[in-house]
Amino acid sequence: MLKPVLRGALVSRLGVGVEAATRAGQTAASASDGGGLILVVEDDPTNQLIVGSMLRGAGHRVLTADDGGQALALLREHVFDVVLMDWQMPDMDGLAVTRLIRAGAVGAYGEHVPIVALTANAFAEDRTACLAAGMNDFLTKPVLATQLLAVVERWVFHPEDAHFARSTRPALL
Repeated sequence: MLKPVLRGALVSRLGVGVEAATRAGQTAASASDGGGLILVVEDDPTNQLIVGSMLRGAGHRVLTADDGGQALALLREHVFDVVLMDWQMPDMDGLAVTRLIRAGAVGAYGEHVPIVALTANAFAEDRTACLAAGMNDFLTKPVLATQLLAVVERWVFHPEDAHFARSTRPALL
């Protein structure tokens, strides 16, 4: 049986603060090859750390954004295979960020980059709102690693998106 990870246990096992661990993980992820490049848009550092660790453990590279503005900036600088988008954030919610991405605020590939809602809102109307805003998929928190990785793998290796990525997105430097 899977048990939830508590903040205190996570920090004590890692032996470092959550923010330091997140930064260290980002540096290691950007240096590694293989898997997809995933953007995790999440305002809670513990959730960033947990989701990032799950993804890195499966061989993905991960960058994080604390809010919608940072997400838009990162999407202008990097080409992501998948964006995991929290709904409720302080500056602008994930629905608003998704609408901006789909409207071209990050360039042409923003119309097609897979965006997956990662939210505590679990009602059917919440899923409908995310899809109506332009998201491609929906996961509820707390998310199990098996669920997260199944959804990410589906979008990272989705043939139409892979074709689009290679034909029209700018190359990473």
